[in-house]
Amino acid sequence: MTPDQETAAGSVLDLVVDVIGRHPDVPVAHSGGSLTFAEIGRHAGRLARTLAGHGVSPGSIVAIHRDRSVELLIAMLASWQLGAAYVPVDPNYPRRRVEFVLRDAGAQVIVTAPGTPEDAFDGLDVPVVVFEAAGGAADGPPLTARSEGFGEGAAYVLYTSGSTGDPKGASVPHRAVVNLLRSMAREPGVTGEDVVLALASPSFDMSVPELLLPLTTGARLVIASTADARDPQRLLDLVTAQGVTVMAATPTSWGGFRAAAPDGLGLRLALSAGEPLTRPLANGLCRVADEVWNMYGLTEMAVYSLITRVPPAADDVPVPVGRPIDNTTAWVLGDDLRVLPAGEVGELYLGGAGLALGYRGRPDLTGRRFVSGPPETGGERLYRTGDLVRLGPDGCFEFLGRADTQIKIRGHRIEVEEIAAVLRRHPGVREAVVVAKDDDSGNRRLVAYVVPGSGS
Repeated sequence: MTPDQETAAGSVLDLVVDVIGRHPDVPVAHSGGSLTFAEIGRHAGRLARTLAGHGVSPGSIVAIHRDRSVELLIAMLASWQLGAAYVPVDPNYPRRRVEFVLRDAGAQVIVTAPGTPEDAFDGLDVPVVVFEAAGGAADGPPLTARSEGFGEGAAYVLYTSGSTGDPKGASVPHRAVVNLLRSMAREPGVTGEDVVLALASPSFDMSVPELLLPLTTGARLVIASTADARDPQRLLDLVTAQGVTVMAATPTSWGGFRAAAPDGLGLRLALSAGEPLTRPLANGLCRVADEVWNMYGLTEMAVYSLITRVPPAADDVPVPVGRPIDNTTAWVLGDDLRVLPAGEVGELYLGGAGLALGYRGRPDLTGRRFVSGPPETGGERLYRTGDLVRLGPDGCFEFLGRADTQIKIRGHRIEVEEIAAVLRRHPGVREAVVVAKDDDSGNRRLVAYVVPGSGS
């Protein structure tokens, strides 16, 4: 399918403002209690006034230095109210990476939580806003839609691993997120009757649909605390107590949850993404959810690009990664950029409404990864995924591995060369190589091998 003009126009805030106006009293449950959609909107309006006082305007970047929380969601909306994009900065990341992201993104302001060390951002010369929804009244102005001219503007910048030793920031436009949300509302289907769990880290793009699908469909949102997300039994208790119907997780997280969850749990949708889904795990999830869906995506393509429902099957039947979502194109190309027929193995190239703008401040890398397709594709702009796939006769793609050294662990993309490059900077290391190894239980870990420098 090709992008349609309706999807390409407008901003995520358009969808959110419309739903808040029609469903103001829908609750959002979080570790500190509960806020309604309307209260979240007014908190966002209050924060937007503060950010505007620091010069935030269309085209600015707002850094959100928060873990998964209702404040994170509010700061996202406040940024969009001013026409700015946000960049999530995980407080648990090493200080050097935090500083790199803040500098590389060119953050205009940093939104953080009470209790953040006073010296956390020393030397950056960026204003810091400490924000806690529980600490102030929801007395800001209501959010207003900002559709005109914002569809192609950046909604967020998300940093991923880089092969040179430095992360790279993918700039994702509003039209890509709007297309994702509209497509997911249709298939697998999320409605105002659902209760959606937000489980992913803000630095992981799975967090985007988790937080925004409820605010664009009228579903109830439950935001898991860090403690709940890390403990399968606590997570099961939260899902049961809140009546969660839609839950997304990586296969690694699903494996721990499935071990604690009884058959017939009653989830309506179990969505798996971030890593290859094995058939035994898929069959196990079919016993705790009405429907299991496998989702394939990349940060450079607004989270998810391929999707398929996974019914139970024999353990030797591979799990496909699916068909393109709405307004998305997918091609299997050979080394010579020739379109390959079904059944042949090649690299997956993706295009359409979900395509990112490119890598922030990296025109060289953008030019290498975002390319013009061959004549058979109409010459459209495509993203080289680096993933090897083949197209089945049923129109579903099967993932077969990587064409390079990139790996995934617990859903996070890791360039092992990035880690090796950092190791080589140590004066006592002459050479280094990093690989991923699986233990007997199926868990992956990184192992580094080094050649000491002379005299070490």
